[in-house]
Amino acid sequence: MEPLPSSNLDLRTHSQILVAELGNLRNYLIQLGAWPEAGDALLDLIPLSRWDYIPLTDSDYSWLPSVVKDAANGKDIGAHYPSFFQKLLTNNDLRQMFLSELKKQAYIQ
Repeated sequence: MEPLPSSNLDLRTHSQILVAELGNLRNYLIQLGAWPEAGDALLDLIPLSRWDYIPLTDSDYSWLPSVVKDAANGKDIGAHYPSFFQKLLTNNDLRQMFLSELKKQAYIQ
């Protein structure tokens, strides 16, 4: 399957989806008391054009259960796992896995 041609509409739609996903992540973590104090400032520093640039490693997958557990328990994951938190903001696959597991553990609607 060939990729769709890019257009300004595609970029705007992609940006809107990312903003909505990050908004959901932010709201869930705020609800649990796990959103970092500097989380909003970090979001402001990440340019839309660079999202998804940080590739996942085996280490990210191994850290995922611990980070989800701590987030579900209200720990500031930005303070405890700064590199993971940055990847969480910038990598769509990690963000989706994290949110899926967090919803299971924290019973978030």
